Amino acid sequence: PVKAVLFGLPLEWREEPFEFLEPQHYWVRRRMTRGPLREFNGGMRFAPQNGGTRVVVQSEFHPASSLGAALVHALWKKTRVDCLRLFRGLE
Repeated sequence: PVKAVLFGLPLEWREEPFEFLEPQHYWVRRRMTRGPLREFNGGMRFAPQNGGTRVVVQSEFHPASSLGAALVHALWKKTRVDCLRLFRGLE
């Protein structure tokens, strides 16, 4: 299993192989074995657009408890801010 700490909370999961279809998308599923989340699924889709690339980021967080639900909300905010900062730097 993979181990990490997020917002001070220990997480542990089994990661399934990435699904990667170049140059269209990648996707990963993580089944949690420890911590406030039950499962995470996420990835990106890529498509040509006006001489550049359109990127769509998708994530699914499945909480295992009320603490997990609060964590999902915090993760959503952080992920959104991080992605916007990253994509602005690519312009």
